[in-house]
Formats: sequence, C-alpha cells, structure tokens
Amino acid sequence: MKYEYLFDCKDCTNKVTVIGETYCIPLRQHENPIIATDDYKIKCLKYKPGQTILFEGGKDNDTDRE
Repeated sequence: MKYEYLFDCKDCTNKVTVIGETYCIPLRQHENPIIATDDYKIKCLKYKPGQTILFEGGKDNDTDRE
C-alpha cells in the first residue's frame, strides 16, 4: 500500500533560503515534524500552507449577488 502525503513542502511557508538553497526550518533546527500514521498517511506537524483559501464551501460569493 502506498502512503498518502498530506502536505506539500513546495507550498509550505515554514522555509528559509540560505545562500540560494531552500531549507525546512524545523528540520534545520534538528526537529522531526514528519510522522506516519497507522492509516498510511504522512503528515508534517509544522506544515504552514502558503495558499490562501478565497472562498469557503466551494461557493463563489460573487455569483450570489444579483
């Protein structure tokens, strides 16, 4: 069975750039925030997504206007 990743390092804002290379801040501080659950899901406890949710519930607020 394959593991499912519940985070994306490329989208995470918990990173720092040092001399042109990008590093995970928690890993650089010798923390281990990545865990695997019994149901084959891999999570990062320090993940901070960079994407902003513009509309909640899948509805576009502009379409509700008359």
